[in-house]
Amino acid sequence: MSTVQRIFMVLMLCLLLPVTQAKETELVLLLDNSSHMKENDPHFLLRSALPVFLAQLKPDTRLAVFLFDKKASLLLPWTPAASAHKTILRSLQRITYRDPQANVAIALEKALAILKKNARSGAKKIIALLNHDTLDTHRNKTKQQLHALADQCEKEKVMLFGIGFADFPEDHLLQSLTWHTHGQYFRILEMQDTFRDLSKTLAPMTKQPNALNLPTPVQPPPPPQPEIHPPTPAQTDPILSVNNTTPIQAVPNTRTESAPHTSVVSMVEWLCGFCVLLGLLWHARKYTSFDMHGYLHKMRGSFNGSPPRVNTSEIVWSWIGGFIGIGTVALLSECCFQGTDSTLIIGSLGSSAVLTYGAIRSPLAQPRNVLGGHIVSAIIGVACYQLLPTMPALAGACAVSTAIAVMHLTRTLHPPGGATALIAVIGSESIHQMGWLYALLPATLGPLILIVIAVLVNNISDKRRYPEVWF
Repeated sequence: MSTVQRIFMVLMLCLLLPVTQAKETELVLLLDNSSHMKENDPHFLLRSALPVFLAQLKPDTRLAVFLFDKKASLLLPWTPAASAHKTILRSLQRITYRDPQANVAIALEKALAILKKNARSGAKKIIALLNHDTLDTHRNKTKQQLHALADQCEKEKVMLFGIGFADFPEDHLLQSLTWHTHGQYFRILEMQDTFRDLSKTLAPMTKQPNALNLPTPVQPPPPPQPEIHPPTPAQTDPILSVNNTTPIQAVPNTRTESAPHTSVVSMVEWLCGFCVLLGLLWHARKYTSFDMHGYLHKMRGSFNGSPPRVNTSEIVWSWIGGFIGIGTVALLSECCFQGTDSTLIIGSLGSSAVLTYGAIRSPLAQPRNVLGGHIVSAIIGVACYQLLPTMPALAGACAVSTAIAVMHLTRTLHPPGGATALIAVIGSESIHQMGWLYALLPATLGPLILIVIAVLVNNISDKRRYPEVWF
């Protein structure tokens, strides 16, 4: 059984221990999607283990799943367990482990909100948190938020369960939060350990109770004994005091070292491929009229001088157009899409503004090129990301090169289109969550607004005209 499958067996235990007598259960899974998790799961086994876990639940269980890094997004809305393992298959590619931050507080806040709003009356309410080694609580404000959320969990009778990797000593804050809500904290020790004696506990709620191998739950520390000598300064959790004198069990380092090795291997593979390509091109020169002297001579340039200066009026109108164009797109994006995972503005629109307001006579700045280049590139970028989600370097290279070729074929060559294709691959999680909608919102409406503003602003001056040609 793989590491991540065992983790989800722990999640099963989190669900079943407190609800063996309950008829209905509401479960919210919070899955850490930050880059820290990639060290524990470099091969994205979470994607295959999640449906396996969901298939083990009984039909009267209802669950929701959140992914969180610096933001929390809903991976699976409220779904009966009977169909959850099939429904979630469409969203597994959103598990990427890219963002360096993990905001546990906002994830717990959203989990509590969805339980308050949609939980069935009388059902057990459980939040299960899968997190990397420790909580990111470098700021006191974050600790205060977590303590307040733990109080809300207790008030709403929501039990919180935590699961962490034990490469380092246990996270006392996470333990105290779970015990404060009458839940439990589990840590992954040796993955080879099996705990068949817990199968009977799981029997009332699982379809195959004897097939699970589970880690041991961490028991709460004993209450601190009175000290005769003055106590030494020690930091304790305000919710649940942890006896810092209790020795912590030494945990073997089970973290895989394959991630750095994989990166080095990938770099070597790329370099080897590049060298092979150069070798083939060098070998092909024998069968063509390739002139090495002429090839090197062309690199000298034409010595025609620097680009000509533009007059002050051209500079002023270019500034006005760029300010109004980008400002309009940014304002509409903020007003219409704030608080959602969608956006109307992307970085490539900035370079489009340079062409549509600063180089209005260029063939690359005409409406056909601006609109068509962005749309074509966005579609190609989304397709490349969905075909190669775990290989962003290869997906980015394929997206940009294919976008250039297709823009040539469709006579819509627009340099910012290459950036639009690349953003679809290496963009943030909110960009990836948009999917094909990315080709409609920022890649279509954004350039369309720039074109409308360009037509209105660029024709005010007697010396400027836009466009030179529409289509």
